[in-house]
Amino acid sequence: MNIFIQRHISRVVLLIFSDSKLSDVLNRHPDFLDELALCLDRDMRVTPNWRHLAMQLNVYEDVIKKLDEEQSPTIRLFEYLEVTQPQLTIQQLSWAMRAIQRMDVLVLFREKGNNRSCF
Repeated sequence: MNIFIQRHISRVVLLIFSDSKLSDVLNRHPDFLDELALCLDRDMRVTPNWRHLAMQLNVYEDVIKKLDEEQSPTIRLFEYLEVTQPQLTIQQLSWAMRAIQRMDVLVLFREKGNNRSCF
């Protein structure tokens, strides 16, 4: 994906979700968390995953190690974030996804955001 498209997607995502809290979105739409897990649980060498996101969101390394033992570390990560960072917004999460270069997840946000009942 070229840089122009990436920037455009990022701007669209930020406009759609600016103040929605992550915890509110996940409570209303638990299926969204499953979709995020499908994207982020994969452990591939060249694609950043849930660990990179956790580091970007300042999750402690010992917590990351514990989450790695779970069946779906992404789901556990988001449960952890709901408790430890209850004010985390979709916009902040979008910035973190952009920082780890997960434009595919930003596209997922955009698709969900087009359905106004989601966010």
